[in-house]
Amino acid sequence: VAGLLCAAWAYYFFRTGVPTFPSMPVARDKIIALLRADMKAQPADRPYVIYDLGSGSGQLSWHVARAIPEAKVIGIELSFTPWLRSVIWQKLSGQQNLRYLRVSFWEHDVSDASAVLTYLMEAIMPRVSAKLRRELRPETLVISNKFILPGWQLQEELPLQSAFTKRLWVYRHRFAAA
Repeated sequence: VAGLLCAAWAYYFFRTGVPTFPSMPVARDKIIALLRADMKAQPADRPYVIYDLGSGSGQLSWHVARAIPEAKVIGIELSFTPWLRSVIWQKLSGQQNLRYLRVSFWEHDVSDASAVLTYLMEAIMPRVSAKLRRELRPETLVISNKFILPGWQLQEELPLQSAFTKRLWVYRHRFAAA
């Protein structure tokens, strides 16, 4: 079984070109604070939906869902092994406001998002930028861990004291619908 899980991990790593790497606690805590503040500023009549694109093993999504139980948190991960770990952890923890989808986020519509989280590779950020530009509603919060969204106007740059992540990039969707 362990061999099959490792083989699945390797297959999806080479297929997607994105390794599974967790968000460090300093970044996670700042992301949660930004999401809480954004949720408080939103109309109460609409559910607050957070997407974690390429959620990996699900640690960030799980922490966000636990910290903000009134939000609906959706982790999207194509790679089988990290997705399986996420689902098992979610079932064991009983987190009701959290779902993990094993799909390609390229094909998953995120137009109902209130906020989107990314911690992806720099090489795919232009494509991520175009996808979010097409799908998101105006004023949707986008938080990118480590890498910028090309072509987007930065709302805020948050420096972090972390060995792996030096800053978070905070954006608002301000593009006309395509």
